[in-house]
Amino acid sequence: MLLFNIWQKLINFKKPYRVLNWVKPSSNNLVHNYNLFQNQKPDFNILPVLKSNAYGHGLQDIAKILLKLKPKYLVVDGYFEALKIRKIDQNQPVLIMGSIALENYLFLKTKNFTFVVHDLESISALRARKEKIKIHLELNTGMNRHGIDPDEIEKYLKYIKMYSNLNLEGVMSHLADADNPNDQGYNQHQTKLFDETVNKIISFGFDLKYIHLAQSAGSQKILSKFANSIRLGLGLYGINPLDSDDVCSSNLQDLKPVLSLHSTITKIIELKKGEKVSYNGIFQAKEDTRVAVVPLGYYEGFDRILSNQVQVKHINETENSQKINFVKVAGRICMNHAIIELGGLPAKCGDEVIIYSNQRRDANSLQNLWKTYQLFPYSTLVHINENIRRVTI
Repeated sequence: MLLFNIWQKLINFKKPYRVLNWVKPSSNNLVHNYNLFQNQKPDFNILPVLKSNAYGHGLQDIAKILLKLKPKYLVVDGYFEALKIRKIDQNQPVLIMGSIALENYLFLKTKNFTFVVHDLESISALRARKEKIKIHLELNTGMNRHGIDPDEIEKYLKYIKMYSNLNLEGVMSHLADADNPNDQGYNQHQTKLFDETVNKIISFGFDLKYIHLAQSAGSQKILSKFANSIRLGLGLYGINPLDSDDVCSSNLQDLKPVLSLHSTITKIIELKKGEKVSYNGIFQAKEDTRVAVVPLGYYEGFDRILSNQVQVKHINETENSQKINFVKVAGRICMNHAIIELGGLPAKCGDEVIIYSNQRRDANSLQNLWKTYQLFPYSTLVHINENIRRVTI
């Protein structure tokens, strides 16, 4: 019995589990980016977008930082994302933009949740709930994805006015060509249609509190005379969505990337000249060398297209110093592993490797990877596995 009690104490002893892969979101950089947009548009509501696990940064981790800034809304795509925010704050208003199955409206929670509606069926499902519910109406001004046709606006407004429990608090649309560096024609077309429709809504007697058309890229090109809010997505996380040849790009040059992705050396291998590494042997040692294995691959979010070419940062930390060197990925990136060539660099198991850097000048920063390897920054970020621990600094 004594031995059993000792064993029970040992297994119940709580000790932090050391992870081999982690994401480091920088709270300082996140706040800096938020304030940059707010200072540019002091009269606008900044509505941070946390959909897709806060663009891979960790939804609840990012929400905790942003709650201190007291945003009017946190914006998500799905109801399940809103519930994650509700776990950390019961009172923070959340704007849910995505589609919801009609039968689900019967039982979902509505307190401090506001719903973007795209059709009469969703409006009807919400009014059946009886309790007061805030809604934002999405207009299709040219994205042709979601939203109602502006030609049908009066039909929708009459329908909403029939039900006193529905509060049309806001109206939105989405710019489809905001990051076009050469032509503002489509932005102007969408904005004109948006403003004409918003004017009709106001004339119909609705008092709109939030009017939002622009995302991060569009925030630099707002032409609407009614818009008073910005849905801040990629720019919040420190990535400039505008090409360098866009005249507005310099407005966002002070953005600071929020995320870095880290791993750990778990094995070091001595290679002889001519030996190959990983699938298909696309890396072959030109001389005797050393390679190291890290337990992070494309499942974790390390894009396979970077195989055998991208550089990552190896950190060799001793008792008295820290040395940082860029080392090349050797061979194919595997599902759960990648291999890096060390050459003659001092290294040991347990050393840290920075896969994606949040230092913009680094070769492995997301901005530079985007340019060099034609990666799409949105997909690179959101494909970072949700299971990897987020360690906010």
